[in-house]
Amino acid sequence: MKQHAPAVIALLFTAVSASAQQAQKPEPPPAPTTSAPSGPVVPLRVQLVISKSKDDKKIASLPYTISTAAGRNSRLRIGADAPYSSTRPAQKGGAEAQTTSPPVSFAYRTVGTAIDCTPTALADGRFRLDLTISHDSITYVNDTASPQGPPVFPTFSATNALILRDGETGQMAVAADPITGEVVRVDVTLTLLK
Repeated sequence: MKQHAPAVIALLFTAVSASAQQAQKPEPPPAPTTSAPSGPVVPLRVQLVISKSKDDKKIASLPYTISTAAGRNSRLRIGADAPYSSTRPAQKGGAEAQTTSPPVSFAYRTVGTAIDCTPTALADGRFRLDLTISHDSITYVNDTASPQGPPVFPTFSATNALILRDGETGQMAVAADPITGEVVRVDVTLTLLK
């Protein structure tokens, strides 16, 4: 029995050591849980108006309304793929122009508006609106609305934060287009829904 004693002791030591290592292993962190934001939900309506004017004359007023809640990110996307002629037929005179007229090729460009809005309730009853707006359109040189003229693609984009109370309107941005001369203005109105 004395001959087997060191082997038994080594075996016991190994078992105790393995048991201790298992006890010291850190437990895996708990799985993340998704839960709704704490506190009451504050429903809001955010209205944005993109106005365009030229030579002090209003030429467009585009309204957008987003129903959202404080602490929630809301997105609005609207637009279309607009066709425009990418090749022009050769200009020929006389009878030849009537008999040989190659087809006009068209390309497409996405135009429209994208709005991202995240409202945050502040302690004094006001709300911070984090806004990003992108607005792309199509127009033609020399104010011609004909697809025969060369197209121009005005783009407008702005990111800003406004602090507003219920019923208040603030101006987010004003910019002049360097090609068309149009002045683009974005006004934002916040309404607290009861």
